[in-house]
Amino acid sequence: MNDTYNPDALGHAAALECVRLVIAWYNRAIHLERYALPPDPMRLGELLTERQKCLAERKYLDEATPEQADRMAQDYSALFRELTRRNPELS
Repeated sequence: MNDTYNPDALGHAAALECVRLVIAWYNRAIHLERYALPPDPMRLGELLTERQKCLAERKYLDEATPEQADRMAQDYSALFRELTRRNPELS
């Protein structure tokens, strides 16, 4: 067996990737809203707030236990699926 294999690190990496995908989705949505004619300030504010929550949780991930990282991966994977389902133009 490989001594460098660490299943906890894999869970952390998966969670980080899921969070990254959601942040990227919000970045695209924010960009499109900023340049929409006319932009919707309320929607833009909501998008910025949600992205900020993701950024904060990404920092938290550094301290997360393997179980917390697994939960974050599941939550963010589900969130990404929901965001792309509701907004296929941002996929």
